[in-house]
Amino acid sequence: MAQSCRHPKPELNVELRVAVNGTVAVGSIQAAVLEGIRDCGSISGAQKRLGATCAHVWKLVAAMNDRFSPPIVAAARGGTKGGGTRLTPHGYKVLGAFRALEQLLLVQGQPELRVISQATASVGLTNAVRTQN
Repeated sequence: MAQSCRHPKPELNVELRVAVNGTVAVGSIQAAVLEGIRDCGSISGAQKRLGATCAHVWKLVAAMNDRFSPPIVAAARGGTKGGGTRLTPHGYKVLGAFRALEQLLLVQGQPELRVISQATASVGLTNAVRTQN
């Protein structure tokens, strides 16, 4: 039986990154860290959820706090009840704005995403992977 020459429909994934003066302030990984902290109440909970190292998550948090004023994450030292990490009100605001921008991009950008999807539909997966490297 002959195989079809058609390629499967490409799965598009849009990742937004917001840079200030050439430095990423918040992107998809930073937003995931913020959501992990919000939901788990700790760096260790966020890192387990993401499958990242604790050191990597701490570096991301420190970098975000350096880029935003006031800071977006507040950490409490451990003690008898343990420490914890939480989003500051500014952190909730930044996370909400970032997720709203993503939604806006996905909704308003549908015509452009369709053009990209159709233009890549004839490209084999091997070619697409090769050009990304």
